[in-house]
Amino acid sequence: MVPPQQRRRFYRTVLQGTVLSPFRPVRFRDAFVADCVTSVVRPVVDLVYALAYYVTAIFGLLSGKYNLNEAGSILSKSMVWHGLIMPTLSILPLFVKFLQTLRQAYDTGKRWPYLGNSFKYLTAGVGIFFGVNH
Repeated sequence: MVPPQQRRRFYRTVLQGTVLSPFRPVRFRDAFVADCVTSVVRPVVDLVYALAYYVTAIFGLLSGKYNLNEAGSILSKSMVWHGLIMPTLSILPLFVKFLQTLRQAYDTGKRWPYLGNSFKYLTAGVGIFFGVNH
């Protein structure tokens, strides 16, 4: 089911404002949406993995090149998935929150709590980066 045009425009405006918020003053809505997106990173990665599995399995079955068991093996050994897609989906929301908190520190002139939160998001992103690559 596709939402009406007005609702789609609202969602697009909210997501666009959240992504562009490090480059302009951060509003409450932008920070809240970024917090929500940061909280659902793991389920989103799992949903994208399930979608990739189904696309791989359907392609393998229709082309006759491999069966369902081989589709899972192909995806679990994929360097594109483990080296590019999964790290990007995991780190991008943290990076946006990191930039948002730096922007809030700049706009308000207060170091605390904004720089503490930016350090939190930075260390989480570095931890994910090392966890995925090692």
